[in-house]
Amino acid sequence: MNKEDVLNQFTRGRIYEHIRKNPGDHYNSIKQELELNNGALAYHLRTLERENYIKSTRDGIYKRFYPIGIKIPEKPKMRLSPVQKEIIETIKRNPGTTQKEISKALSISQQVVSYHVNLMIESQLLRTEKQDNTLRYYCNN
Repeated sequence: MNKEDVLNQFTRGRIYEHIRKNPGDHYNSIKQELELNNGALAYHLRTLERENYIKSTRDGIYKRFYPIGIKIPEKPKMRLSPVQKEIIETIKRNPGTTQKEISKALSISQQVVSYHVNLMIESQLLRTEKQDNTLRYYCNN
């Protein structure tokens, strides 16, 4: 494949444009935004990386993609999922709430809440305080 032909493939061109406009976006976000299946996205990302159009970095559980020529930030800012945005809003309305209370307020399982809360703690968006053997959650902003 010629370097000039890499972006002539429609789907690959869309993926590259998305990464160019959203540097640091991660795999699942790209997949969801462009409505692609795993196989197609993985194939085109590998091709774009092999042909030096993009580069990737690991950020915790995420693999983030950047166009070549852009400086990769030391710690990319976490992009919140819709569930994570709802959790943040719930905590802002009720500082010091518990996972069980968040789960009930949003009608989602406590396991889902725990997963997302832990990601946001790792990214320093949330913090915990222990009160009477109960973990309470607060926003860091």
